[in-house]
Amino acid sequence: IQDFIRAKDPGSASRYLSRFARLIRNILDCSLEEMIPVSREIETIDIFLIIQNLRLVVIFDFEILVDKSLNREVIMLPAMLVQPFVENAIDHGIRFKSEKGNIIISFALNGLWLDIRVEDNGVGRKKAFELESNNRKDYTSVSTNLIRERLRILNKKTRQKISLEVIDLYNHEGIAAGTRVEIRIPVK
Repeated sequence: IQDFIRAKDPGSASRYLSRFARLIRNILDCSLEEMIPVSREIETIDIFLIIQNLRLVVIFDFEILVDKSLNREVIMLPAMLVQPFVENAIDHGIRFKSEKGNIIISFALNGLWLDIRVEDNGVGRKKAFELESNNRKDYTSVSTNLIRERLRILNKKTRQKISLEVIDLYNHEGIAAGTRVEIRIPVK
């Protein structure tokens, strides 16, 4: 926002500030709820990605795919479950690429399950950890472990079986080619 103000671009500053305010409002509203409709999570992710693209001067493209049979307003998921993985895709995968990255987030109804994927074509978890460790000696990755613990508690409390899997992706030459996060939530 400061950069837009300094560049005497009040229109862009205003749009950025408006999106940022909507993002903060969504995050605060969602933090008060245990479960939210898929539509709220998608809206939060979309705003977050638009802001990140503005902030980072478009270092990635993104796409949010939603199964047409999925009722976004009725199907519920734990609040702020997907957004941290989208943030990780940018901060730990895409940020270290020399060329433009790509992030695909998908929500699909698969029988009695909501399947969610966050996939990036970043540098991969191992390389990202090496680069983070070299840049910041005190670096410790905690977000995935916190989400796993949150899901463990939620599964125990609600007697559900929400699953989370983080998969390292490789190209045909065996070189790291990104990360895919798969989340599976039972639909009630």
